[in-house]
Amino acid sequence: MIPKFTMKKLLTISILLTGVAVIFFAVGIYYYIKTVETRSEVIGLVLDLEKETILIRAEVATRKKEQARQEAARQAALAAQTSNSRSDRRTSANAVVFTFDDGPYRDYQPGATIEHTESILDILKAENIKATFFVLGSQFDPEEAGQGGTFQCYQEWLKRMVAEGHTVAVHDYRHVAYRKQSRTELDHSINYTRRRIREVTGQPAASYVRSPGGLLSQETADYLKEKKYPHVYWHLNGELFDDDSNDYLGHLKEAIEEGGRGIILMHDRNASGYLPGLIDFLKEKDIPIISLEKWAATYSLPDTPLEPHTGQF
Repeated sequence: MIPKFTMKKLLTISILLTGVAVIFFAVGIYYYIKTVETRSEVIGLVLDLEKETILIRAEVATRKKEQARQEAARQAALAAQTSNSRSDRRTSANAVVFTFDDGPYRDYQPGATIEHTESILDILKAENIKATFFVLGSQFDPEEAGQGGTFQCYQEWLKRMVAEGHTVAVHDYRHVAYRKQSRTELDHSINYTRRRIREVTGQPAASYVRSPGGLLSQETADYLKEKKYPHVYWHLNGELFDDDSNDYLGHLKEAIEEGGRGIILMHDRNASGYLPGLIDFLKEKDIPIISLEKWAATYSLPDTPLEPHTGQF
């Protein structure tokens, strides 16, 4: 038999079915929304990962570029140092300039004191040669601890340099490479040494400077340019060679025979021994020895190799 439904029962069933349908519809909408949100989150995560990947790749590329730059600078500096005896920084000028670093200097030997800087000054005076001395401020500073009475002797030599027409310029205060100093440290080192030179000699120091080791960083090169301190590198290095023979004169003769000219780097502590022989050799070759000022006015100063700066500047 077919059951008989009253209107009331039919209405009740209809309402129940409608309610179930609404519930299913609501559930469907809920899960649809959740699915869309999940998809959006997934898409967002994917986009974030892509952005992060791009940033990482850019950082890696930057690091590789910087490493390549540093390696190129290191190789250039190494090449400059190891090939100085062959004068790779050639110049067409037929002249040389004498420059001396790390003075004033004396050496205490058993039973004797070797007055290196004084000997150099005697040799230059006898030959009427003008040179440039890149001096260390701590050598002649009376406030420097542990100097005893030595600084007084060094001060006399400093006065003699000026009196005899030589150029006195700043090397550093304590022989620290410029690229290893902060801007504040370098500023103090150069200016304090310049002030001491003026106090001792009564004359201002030359504007020329030379960093210990010769090398600069881009930061220190920019600083020196800003301060108008010309950095003086060299064409020939009298004492830095890739052997242990200490045949300074022999190496310099060979470099000059091969066409080497220009600014020669020497040190007070060594040069007094081979300087007379070098002067005689240059006379034989008819190569004039001129002042740094004359060189700078006539030719250009050699480019200084750059290396990365150590620490902050």
